[in-house]
Amino acid sequence: MLTTWGMPGEPRFVVEIFANGKLRVTREAPPFNDEGQLTKKVIERRIPRAKAERIFKLAADATDFASGCGRVADGTSASLLLRNDVKEIHRECQHADVWPNGKRARAMLNAINAVVPGEMRVY
Repeated sequence: MLTTWGMPGEPRFVVEIFANGKLRVTREAPPFNDEGQLTKKVIERRIPRAKAERIFKLAADATDFASGCGRVADGTSASLLLRNDVKEIHRECQHADVWPNGKRARAMLNAINAVVPGEMRVY
């Protein structure tokens, strides 16, 4: 699961990719609804299992996930959680002026965005 968010009022994204190729992207952004919550949009689709496995590998290899973080007070933040039967990998980035900064993290995000429709692309 990849979660990204920025300053209050900016979109928040949650990306979930499952081993069977199921992809779910949730985007929460203004305007606020009648309950005072951000508007939520969710898309689900199937991607080829090979693409899902490639994204998992890129995410596991993204050792530069936190590169450039901690530079500004209200910058972009991201959290990554990978889980399989054998291990769990957790990576964090808080308060980056731009994310991702690292080459490997950028490759992961590009691979995710290649299978996501335009307005649901993660940043």
